[in-house]
Amino acid sequence: MKKIVYPIFENCPSHPNAVLNTDGKMELEFNIKNAFHYGYILSLGHQVKPGENPLYSLFEDNIDAGRELRFTPPGVAADVDSKKALSGILGRSFALGVLNELYHFTWFASISNLRKLPENGWSAENKAPGNSPDFLAANSNSFAVAEAKGTSNHINTSSADAAEWRTQASNIIIKKNGTSVQFKSWIIATRFVLNTERRKFPEMLIEDPIIEGRRLRENDLPSLSRWIASGHVFRNLERLRLYNLIIRIREPQLGKIQVLVWQCIYPRLQHLRFVGGPLDFDPNQCFSYWDKDYFRHRRERVEFLAHTLQRFNRGFFDGQELEVVRDLANGDSPRPVPVESLINESYVFINLLDDGSLIAPMSLMRLVDIKEI
Repeated sequence: MKKIVYPIFENCPSHPNAVLNTDGKMELEFNIKNAFHYGYILSLGHQVKPGENPLYSLFEDNIDAGRELRFTPPGVAADVDSKKALSGILGRSFALGVLNELYHFTWFASISNLRKLPENGWSAENKAPGNSPDFLAANSNSFAVAEAKGTSNHINTSSADAAEWRTQASNIIIKKNGTSVQFKSWIIATRFVLNTERRKFPEMLIEDPIIEGRRLRENDLPSLSRWIASGHVFRNLERLRLYNLIIRIREPQLGKIQVLVWQCIYPRLQHLRFVGGPLDFDPNQCFSYWDKDYFRHRRERVEFLAHTLQRFNRGFFDGQELEVVRDLANGDSPRPVPVESLINESYVFINLLDDGSLIAPMSLMRLVDIKEI
């Protein structure tokens, strides 16, 4: 589902997708359903019924049907405290969606988590007391600090609010072997308005300040990409309750583990394999069946588990593409999934992100194997 906002570009060029409308006002369109999916896997952090892109489902009936990103009354929430809390989640969601769709970042790792997980000489720390930015973002050869905001106020780049956002976005030091490294940074702030407030507009600030330090070197890129991607995927696997895979990736010396492997029968996705499962499903419980003596062959065991899981057929699958996990387990940086060539947007019940996160009806999923990773 596409919606438009009215962008304010600060310290960066206008995005090529930003166009002038007939009123001479600049518009920027992006896919809010993908943005809600990112918000679900990286901000919400836990599974929610019924599973059909849960964060989107929560707000779907509260989003105006017009082209602009507007909400029906009472808006994001009914009271001031709830508005503040949910505006933060929605601000993150839309920032992640825009950074993915328009600026081609795939991996987003929470900086608060990265501070606890130094890796290969990479570490993160606050420059000064106070709040730090939200994420480190990465694709194959581009990296940035990302700070997301949601507000109901008009976005004024000279305001105290904007100054506070810049202070927070810069309150981070990323180090490689103890030396601070220079990063691009993005501030993405979204203004939420009602469909009854016709004189107010859904604005989006897109700003690009710089985090100071030495420039990134070519030999920095593989380990930095892996550090950020692993933080992103760990968040996903934690939500899916695949804690054994997190340990497998972080401590490869412990050896390989077995995982259930799923396939989506939608033809364009049949070549992909996924870990995960239906909502309210603990994949680790299934392995109690795996070693039973009365199974003569591996295929019999897979078929038995598939039959057992048919009771989940009416729900939704929530999972992670297998090769992304396998790359990390092998010590490599994962490759994005080429989503644009795979998804028909008319199928609103299938949502696949290029980080390999999939939400799809269980009726389209098949348990096809158990593999060691």
